[in-house]
Amino acid sequence: MSPEELQFVEDVGALLESLGSTRMAGRVWGTLVLSEEPELAAADLAERLGASAGSISTATRALLAFAMIERRRRPGDRKDYFAIRPDSYVGLVRRREQAIVAFADLARRGREIAGDRPLARRRFEEFEEFYTWLSDRFHHLIEEWRETRKDR
Repeated sequence: MSPEELQFVEDVGALLESLGSTRMAGRVWGTLVLSEEPELAAADLAERLGASAGSISTATRALLAFAMIERRRRPGDRKDYFAIRPDSYVGLVRRREQAIVAFADLARRGREIAGDRPLARRRFEEFEEFYTWLSDRFHHLIEEWRETRKDR
């Protein structure tokens, strides 16, 4: 990989790490995104990234769990191949949407627990209102994006 590509892969790694994943998962995803091959074997990823088979395995499991990549198999070949999952970027936003819904649910529970304590109850009401509003916007934006893509 060129120096620019290596820097890009590192930047993707740092971004995904800041979002709660691992740096290696981001590096793997960045490598797959840049690749002109439709899929890469785990060994190819390890070689390109100078990483161990174990770290590639851990990273690909995480990316599979986040629905950012897909595993592919070839007839007669025992290797695992990995490819960018179509709309994998939507999966990232969906995970954020799920976290926002979880925050709204926690706020709702907190409001109920707060009972007749006005200050705590008001805080939870505001949290719940905001996260419910935000969740609704995320959902509509994703659906709008999908509709936009259908027209292309």
